[in-house]
Amino acid sequence: VGSLSLLSQTLTTVPSAQYNISFWIQNDGAGIFNVLFGGSTIYSESGVSHPYALHSILANAASGSTLLQLQSRDDPGFIRFDAFSVEETTPVGSAVPEPSTYALVATGLAALIARRRATVSH
Repeated sequence: VGSLSLLSQTLTTVPSAQYNISFWIQNDGAGIFNVLFGGSTIYSESGVSHPYALHSILANAASGSTLLQLQSRDDPGFIRFDAFSVEETTPVGSAVPEPSTYALVATGLAALIARRRATVSH
């Protein structure tokens, strides 16, 4: 009563990797709820009444160890949260190509080189 409750866990993370933090939360409207990832607030709600709702937030890890913190306060009522999940994601454009992609590119380059040689030799 009178201060934020704190729940925290230190996670093993990959520096600069992106993580999807998802959870379900229900608030009676009098509560405060914050999610911090690596010391930065990535989600905050206060005075918002709503039934259970799924939230997903993307955040980047700064180091190989990241503190996840949940802060809440609702002295006269309740805040319910459940099913927290933290999963590493691959940002768009940084996917590693499949081996078949390399084979396709190599075949295309070989065809271009063969065509160029045929054109030059005539």
